[in-house]
Amino acid sequence: MESASGSATAAAEAVAVEPAKEDSAADAGKSSGYSGGNRSKRGGGNSGRALCGIDLAFCSDQKAGMLEAHSLGYAFVCLPLFHPRNVVRTGADVGGHADQEEEEGQRHRQLDQLRLLPATRPDHLVIDSEDWTRFVVGKISAWIRCDSSWEAERLQSLAALRQELSWAAHIGLVACLIDLPDGGRVSNLARALLAFHRAERSAPLMWVRVPMAAEQVGDDGDIASNDPWLWWHRLCRLCDLILGQLGVALEVTADLPGPAAVQRWLAEPVKALVLPTSLFLTNQSGYPVLSKAHQALLMKFFRLQLQVIITGSCRHDKGIEYYQQYINWLYSRRSTDLYSSQGKGYEDTLQDPLQPLADNLHSATYQVFEMDPYKYRAYREAVRQALVEMVPDSEAESRLITIAVLGAGRGPLVQECLIAGRQSGRRIRVFAVEKNGNAVNTLLNRSLSEWPDSVVVLPTDMRQLKPTDLQADIFVSELLGSFGDNELSPECLDGAMHCLAEGGVSIPMSYTSYLAPMHSSTVYKEVTRQRDPEKPYYTFLETPYVVNLVNSELLAPPQPVFTFRHPAESAGPDGRPASNERYIELTYRAERTGVLHGFAGYFDSRLYGSVSMSILPEDHSPDLFSWFPLVFPLHYPVPVKCGDAITVAMWRVVSATAVWYEWALLAPVVLPIHNAGGRSFTINLY
Repeated sequence: MESASGSATAAAEAVAVEPAKEDSAADAGKSSGYSGGNRSKRGGGNSGRALCGIDLAFCSDQKAGMLEAHSLGYAFVCLPLFHPRNVVRTGADVGGHADQEEEEGQRHRQLDQLRLLPATRPDHLVIDSEDWTRFVVGKISAWIRCDSSWEAERLQSLAALRQELSWAAHIGLVACLIDLPDGGRVSNLARALLAFHRAERSAPLMWVRVPMAAEQVGDDGDIASNDPWLWWHRLCRLCDLILGQLGVALEVTADLPGPAAVQRWLAEPVKALVLPTSLFLTNQSGYPVLSKAHQALLMKFFRLQLQVIITGSCRHDKGIEYYQQYINWLYSRRSTDLYSSQGKGYEDTLQDPLQPLADNLHSATYQVFEMDPYKYRAYREAVRQALVEMVPDSEAESRLITIAVLGAGRGPLVQECLIAGRQSGRRIRVFAVEKNGNAVNTLLNRSLSEWPDSVVVLPTDMRQLKPTDLQADIFVSELLGSFGDNELSPECLDGAMHCLAEGGVSIPMSYTSYLAPMHSSTVYKEVTRQRDPEKPYYTFLETPYVVNLVNSELLAPPQPVFTFRHPAESAGPDGRPASNERYIELTYRAERTGVLHGFAGYFDSRLYGSVSMSILPEDHSPDLFSWFPLVFPLHYPVPVKCGDAITVAMWRVVSATAVWYEWALLAPVVLPIHNAGGRSFTINLY
C-alpha cells in the first residue's frame, strides 16, 4: 500500500523518534504494557474498539490503498479529492517575481493549462458509491486559501473549494476534511461554506482540521491571542446557521497545551483526533506507543466517541497496522464506571424533564430508576437511622412506627423500608401511596404475594390524602428531579404534610439546587436543531433539558440556588409554607476563557442523619445514575474571558396550575428574560 505507510521519502522514514520530555520510549512501553497483537482484519463497527482511520497522503492507487488499509484493520481512509496538479502556485512559488503583472500573467497561463485536464484522479472512477460513503473521508486541497490577501489566489481558491465540495456531494461522501487557516482569517471560507450548504441538500459534514495548540498555553486558563481555539470559535460564530454541519478534526501536537486549554477542546464537537506518526515512540519490543501525557490525553477524548486518524509516514519496522492496533488496545483500557455505562447512548442528548404529576410513568421508566444501586442503599440506611433514633431499644417491641411511602411507584422504596425495619429491629407498618393506576396494580400484587400484613396500598394522589387516612411517623419519597425541586417535590410533600404526625420526619429532609455556567457547543447545537412549526422560534431556547453532559465544561464551580426543607421551617397550621416561589441572583468568576452556552443544574440532598445523595460534579455519589444534569440554555452563545464576571438571575414561579423557571443573563452582557411568564415551558401541577 503506497500511503502514509510506504511511499514517503527515505529521509522522512529515517527520522529518529525523540523520546518525550516526561518519559522515555522505554518508560512509555513499560507503563502501557503494550506488546503488540490484537490484530484484526476488520475496521470499525464495534463499540468495544476505537474507530481508527488512516490518511493516505501518498497513494498512487487509491482503490488498492483503501482495500489494503481496510484489511489491516482501519475503518476508513482519508483521500484527496482532486489531483495534485490542480495546485495553483503563488508568485513566490514560481520564482518570487517582484512584478505583479508578470505574476498575474503566469498564474493565468497556469490556470488555462489546468482547465484542459480533468480535476479529479482517474482512480476515483473504480471506487463505487458504497465505498465512498462507508469508507472515505474526503480531503479538501491544502493549497486553498479563501482568505488570501492576494485577490487572484482568493478568487481561485473560492472557485476550487466550490468545485471540490460539489464533487464530494456528487460521490456521496459523509464528511470532508478541511484545514483551518492559521491566524483565524476565515470570513470568506465561512461565507463559502454557508453558500454551499444552502444550495446543496446532501452536503457532507465538514471536519475542520485544527492544531490543538499553536504554542504553549498557560495552566491558569489565560489563552493567548493566537490560540487555534479562537480561530475555530471565529469560524463557528460566522457559520452559526450550519453549526450542525461543522466538527473539529483536532490535530494532536507534540507539546500539549495546559489542562484549561484541553478541557476547553473537550467542550467542542471534536469528531476526530489526528495523530501524526511522529508522536509515537518505540517501546522495548519495537512497537509504536505514545508517551504517558499523550495516553492520558486520548483517554480524556475517548469519552466523546470520536474517530482517530493516523497521518504521516510509517516510522516503525513492525508496520503501519500496529498504530491502529495500539489505539484499539489503548481504547480497551479506558476506565468506565456504572454512571458512564448506564448513560451510554444518551451522551449530550436532550431529554424533556419528567412531568410525574401530569403524566403517568411507564413501566420501562420505573425499571430504569430501580436499577440504581446507590439510591436504594442510601434510602434503606436513612430509614434505618431514623427508626433507631426515633425508637429507643426499650420500646423496640412495643412501639409501632408508621411509614408512608409517597409516590411508591412499583414498590422499590417499600421493599427498602421493610428491610430497614428488620435491620433496625423496629416494628413498622408501611402505607404505599401511588396515583398511577398501572403502578397500583403492581403494588397490590406485591402486597398479596410479598408483603402480606405489612403494607397497605392507598391508590390516590398524595395531595388528596386526609388526616383520617393515616398519620405517619416517617414520610419517604423519591420525588426529586435533576434540579432538586423541578419535579415538584415541594408541592407534593406540602400537600401531604397534614398527614405527618407531630414530631414526624421526612426522608429526604432537605435538598438544594445548584447552577454553574456551561460551555458546550454540542448541546447548543442540539438545542438549535429543535423545530416545531406550530411553536415560536424561541420555545426550544427557553426550555430546560435533562442532558448527560459529556462534551462540555463548566466555566466556574456550581453555586447553591434554592433550598427546600421538610417539614418547612416557616409552615402554617396545615404544614404548608407561605410560598414555594424563589428568586436569586448569582455571580461567578470565569476560571477560563470559553463560550457561555447556558447553565448546568444539579442538586444534593440530605436524606437523614449522615446519609446524603449528590449529583454535583465534584461530589457525585458513587454509582448514582438516576439523574443527569438539567441544562438551562441561552438564546445566544456569549464569549467570556478568564476572570470575567458572569451574573445570572433565576426565578421559581408558582401559579394555581403550574410551576416554571425564568432566568436571565445579566453579565457579561444582558440577555432577555428566558421563559417569561412560562411562555415556553411549565411543569404542570395537574
